[in-house]
Amino acid sequence: MTNLEALKSTIIGYPVEENTHLRILLDRGITPQEEYAGKNQAFELATADVLSALLTAANFSEGDLQISLTDKSNFRKVATGIYNKWGEPNPLEDRQPTVTGISPW
Repeated sequence: MTNLEALKSTIIGYPVEENTHLRILLDRGITPQEEYAGKNQAFELATADVLSALLTAANFSEGDLQISLTDKSNFRKVATGIYNKWGEPNPLEDRQPTVTGISPW
C-alpha cells in the first residue's frame, strides 16, 4: 500500500479529492507513491490536515451521505488532539488578538 492509499483509508466515507490528499502529503514531506511504512509524526499530521480540510468544506448532502455538525465537531476534536500531541500550531483554533500593553496617552 502506498502513502496515498493509506491516507485515503484513514477517513472512509467522506469525499476528499485526490488532489487534496496529494497536496497534504507533499506539504508534510511525504512521497505519495512510496510504500507506507506505518504511522509517524508526519503521517498523523497529514491525517489531521485532511480532517481540517473536511471541516472547511461546505455542508452538503448527497443521497444518504452528509457531513453533520456532530461529524464536524468530532473531526475538530481528533485533529486538535493530533496537532497538540505533536506540538504543531492548530489551524482550527480561534485566535483572538490580545492586548499586551497599554498606551500611555
